[in-house]
Amino acid sequence: MSPYAGSFWYRAVVVAGCFVFAWQGSAAAQQSLQTWRRRVSKREATIRAETRPAPDAISLFRTTVTRQQALPDLQHAWMERGFELRELNGEHQSWWVLNEIDGKVWGRGCYAFRDPCNCTAVALSAPHQFYDQYTGRIVEAAFENHSFVAAAWNTTHRRRLDLAHDPENYLDAFSLAFAKAFPDGVIVQVHGFVKDKRDTVAARNSDIIISNATRLPGSRFQLIADRLQSALAQPVSVYPRDVSELGGTTNQQARLLRQSHFSHFVHLELSKDLRLRFNEKRSRQRDLFKYLLEASRETSRDR
Repeated sequence: MSPYAGSFWYRAVVVAGCFVFAWQGSAAAQQSLQTWRRRVSKREATIRAETRPAPDAISLFRTTVTRQQALPDLQHAWMERGFELRELNGEHQSWWVLNEIDGKVWGRGCYAFRDPCNCTAVALSAPHQFYDQYTGRIVEAAFENHSFVAAAWNTTHRRRLDLAHDPENYLDAFSLAFAKAFPDGVIVQVHGFVKDKRDTVAARNSDIIISNATRLPGSRFQLIADRLQSALAQPVSVYPRDVSELGGTTNQQARLLRQSHFSHFVHLELSKDLRLRFNEKRSRQRDLFKYLLEASRETSRDR
């Protein structure tokens, strides 16, 4: 024991140290989702053949998103495939987060899951977060502030591995697993564009372009688009009704989901101007995703 253990100043230092530690822990907990995503997204990936999903990846993602097994059992299963699954605790909520372990960073993405009993069956993804500026932050903030059940981000640049277009990747497995777990759910994939680089006047005048990644949008998608249009201050352009480009028709996940008879895929393109405004004022962003979540929930009931 320290000879100073009984002194006033020793006790004061210990109490102050405990207070600082507790404050730091609380701050870390409140920012844990943000800290986790940015940490795992900054690691340099080594692109290898193992970026193709394991044969049981869809089943494992499905079990994870539905929480049909206990966390320790799922942690063991994911560890065998080179992933770390753990729980993050925020101020008023918690998430399960999944990322590649050190030494096996191959660009397979990172994922977050919320208890499905306490949320809406809508998943978000940002497959080009390094190319489409701020889309990673936008999806992170939307997932943290609204009751989306799951979210996914790429962890290497699309020039090296394009999760939205390259075949056989873990975002495919995540998306197919979600569709199996929640057949009436909605998958929203967030992308970005620059107005000056577009070919048509309609696209250059758009801030939001929404599609279901086909030229024949279904009735539920039309309802979601119409409800967003009526709720938001900025206009929403619907592909191909209002604009002839950026419809996501070559999207890998949309194609696989259609083959699996899942048609509730939303391809959301945000202009760079809008993404900058979202980054500066998060309340604008909250409106978009709040209405998107509400529209998805309401149209599910309408079916």
